[in-house]
Amino acid sequence: MAIVLPESVFHAPSLGYVRQYFMENNNIIAIVDLPHNTFRPHCNAKTCLMVLKKDEHQQDTIIMATPKEMGHDHTGRLLKKPNSDVLWDDLAEVVEEIEDPDSSENKHVFTVPWKNINSEVLVPRFYREIMAEYKAPDGCFGIKLGNLVKDGIIGAWDGHGSPEAKYKGLGDVPYIRVADIVNWELYRNPTSGIPEEEYLRVFGKNGKKTKEGDIIFVRRGSYRIGTVAMASPMDSNVLLTRELLTLRIIDNENEYAITPFYLLAMISSKSVQDQIPNFVCIDTTLPNLGDRWKHLILPIHKDKEQIKRISLQVESSIKNKWLAQKQIDKLRDEYGGVTT
Repeated sequence: MAIVLPESVFHAPSLGYVRQYFMENNNIIAIVDLPHNTFRPHCNAKTCLMVLKKDEHQQDTIIMATPKEMGHDHTGRLLKKPNSDVLWDDLAEVVEEIEDPDSSENKHVFTVPWKNINSEVLVPRFYREIMAEYKAPDGCFGIKLGNLVKDGIIGAWDGHGSPEAKYKGLGDVPYIRVADIVNWELYRNPTSGIPEEEYLRVFGKNGKKTKEGDIIFVRRGSYRIGTVAMASPMDSNVLLTRELLTLRIIDNENEYAITPFYLLAMISSKSVQDQIPNFVCIDTTLPNLGDRWKHLILPIHKDKEQIKRISLQVESSIKNKWLAQKQIDKLRDEYGGVTT
């Protein structure tokens, strides 16, 4: 059987029972990560193609493919390769490469040992990323963000949730959305502030207050996924939307000498940001990193003096911004009615 299914079937927690059925009762031959433009402009859903044999024992490897384009753009117009008149159709190359899926010369097709398959996610680009050899920047080694959480160095939890729409703009408590994570800071938009009572109602469901030095990480929300900010002393009473993840250094004497300011810099680094697209999966049409942020590998400098230097540089810049914001807040209080 060959079947095209929404990508959410291959990763969404609520559809885990479907993946479990596929994996327990059938032989999964191949999964192709179909380009998002495949059914556009008529349907915007991101999909994958799966080929399996029903009621057979699972083979030792699964063939996977990660083509980027398939001949047309999101409007349906023919798509050419950059600076070329050649049609950009990676699916044609997949058809050729699948004849020898283990070839090191393949650009799109590869195989994954069955023992390495995680039932939580069957999306091919996820496996391309985790199977790739991590190359740390010069002078660094890599460590998974999830391992820092597991070892008790970093704490992690979801945002509080969303207030009822009718309360937005009617109070002074900042409601921080994905769009408010910008330039390493939380933008407190006065037009979306909520009343204290609504803040307490939503906050009570997940009562972790934001603290100075917390890293706020966007894990859902289109192209902003991976964007980070640091909470300031003025951000203790804010409501964070569920799409945001809070990361907090809870072991300040950790063996790696990681500080909140160093963590902010490393998550923002090209080394980490380049990993994120392959860990982002699509919930029908909405990109979502889910819990796969735990697989992100942080570059950690071997020289702790370098870690200290970077931390101090970032700290100086961040605290200068906080000072400027306090001065602006003072002007607002003095003159009244000032919107920034």
